[in-house]
Amino acid sequence: MQQSRTWLALSIVAAAALLLVTDVQVMSYAQGPAVPAVPRYRDCTPGITLDPNANLKLENARQRAIKYIDAARTVLSNAPAPGSIYEIALNRHFVAPTAADRATINDHYGDIRNTLRVGNYICNTPRICGTEQAGWGGLTVFNDDLIHICRTFFDPKLDITCRAIILIHEGAHDEGIDAIIGNPHSPNRGEPLYPAGNRAPPANVTTADRMDNPDAYAFFAAHIWRNTDSGRSCF
Repeated sequence: MQQSRTWLALSIVAAAALLLVTDVQVMSYAQGPAVPAVPRYRDCTPGITLDPNANLKLENARQRAIKYIDAARTVLSNAPAPGSIYEIALNRHFVAPTAADRATINDHYGDIRNTLRVGNYICNTPRICGTEQAGWGGLTVFNDDLIHICRTFFDPKLDITCRAIILIHEGAHDEGIDAIIGNPHSPNRGEPLYPAGNRAPPANVTTADRMDNPDAYAFFAAHIWRNTDSGRSCF
């Protein structure tokens, strides 16, 4: 009789312990992972941006740009398979890069990724920005080393794809790509020397040209992550 009572007591304790563990697991699952707080970017206030969600839009674009770059760096360490999306994107945006060129492009992406940090951005009004969507301070009238985000960056006409492309473009300037003050800006996507859509580069455009073109880095990375070209200009 005493042995039966002992087993009964042990069974009750075990069941209670199991229930406790189960409750904790269910509660943990129900709560899910913590959602990171949206950072507050310098001067990205509604008064300057005219957008109450400016910080969220900029943060979403920054995170998407990081994904684009990481995808590009993953593929660039290997030669493209014939007919692959990687080969199409590589030829469309960088013309005909060698293995050494791909390594250099990959290194540039690492540098550009380092610019995608919260403290590297500041928002500005049209009084400073003019009609620009964004601009790197070292190449413009801003006269600093920050990436300036302008009101038109938050325009509903721009989706997260274009906003991420713009951040990579400006990050490329920040890392010295087409960053000689006084020189004409490289052709933006949609211009004759860098046509939008499913079109090959013009015959007079070289790999060296595209390796010094911020848009090439932005649109190639987006092409790889999305498995399709954007088909449009973001500028």
